[in-house]
Amino acid sequence: MIYHKMSKNFILIFFLFLSGTLIAQVKISSWNLQNYGKTRTDSEISFIANALKDFDIIAIQEVVAGYGGPQAVARLADELNRSGPKWDYVISDPTRSSSAQA
Repeated sequence: MIYHKMSKNFILIFFLFLSGTLIAQVKISSWNLQNYGKTRTDSEISFIANALKDFDIIAIQEVVAGYGGPQAVARLADELNRSGPKWDYVISDPTRSSSAQA
């Protein structure tokens, strides 16, 4: 009985995976842009947007806490919007840790 249930679940998961990959592929990128904030120049923002424009979901790591980080993310979203489809973004709550932590 357990084997039968596991086999049904496996078939269901396999079918969902297969149907999802046949219908659409989602391209995901995660990039650590160390100290990503207001000091980024327009040319750096343009370079980053050009590198990321073909992805569907992007995770930017190490966005500076405070006003400069979200502002830089908004600048990146604005640059991505100029390259084609419209983008939206969400910024997580800042983490609290010492930069000296190992």
